[in-house]
Amino acid sequence: MKLQYAMDTFSMEEALDKVNCLLVVVDVFEIGTPMLLRYGLEAVRTLRADMGVHPAKRTSLIIETADKTPFEDGAAYLAKFAFANEVSFTEKYTGDTKGVAQVVTHAARAFIPMMELIDREKEQARLAKEKAQCEKEIASMAAKLSNEGFVNKAPAHIVEDMRQKHAAAAEKLAKIEESIRNLG
Repeated sequence: MKLQYAMDTFSMEEALDKVNCLLVVVDVFEIGTPMLLRYGLEAVRTLRADMGVHPAKRTSLIIETADKTPFEDGAAYLAKFAFANEVSFTEKYTGDTKGVAQVVTHAARAFIPMMELIDREKEQARLAKEKAQCEKEIASMAAKLSNEGFVNKAPAHIVEDMRQKHAAAAEKLAKIEESIRNLG
């Protein structure tokens, strides 16, 4: 029997605390729609703020995700609070990436066609900083995974979790690098 723990309304800090406390007894941690929307929206708003885009300036928002349902259910909420005039969804974004800013979360990637609204050099600097942070996380996880003492002494599920996080971080890095290439 597997024990599942659902988290819908926690802050990210609270959710991480719960995961750390319950890691030994819970098999599956589920992040619900409210958290997905909250943190996806937070990432879009942070991006807009980092880029210095005024809330009155609206653009479309395209969400690329394998699981569209939670995002479709919150489309009106996303449009209102991400300052988008339109929200669309796709499993694989195939549109032009020139002039499109991207936000990457664990559950989705948001494409925001707004390069005419931002300072291109600032966006390049933001992506460089995000890339450096991601590379630092990957290096830290790789060091743990290459440490025989950690791999042999830690519980198997902890090691497997670290491997999954490492793989997810590598995917995120690839998406960041793609964003950097797309800026030109």
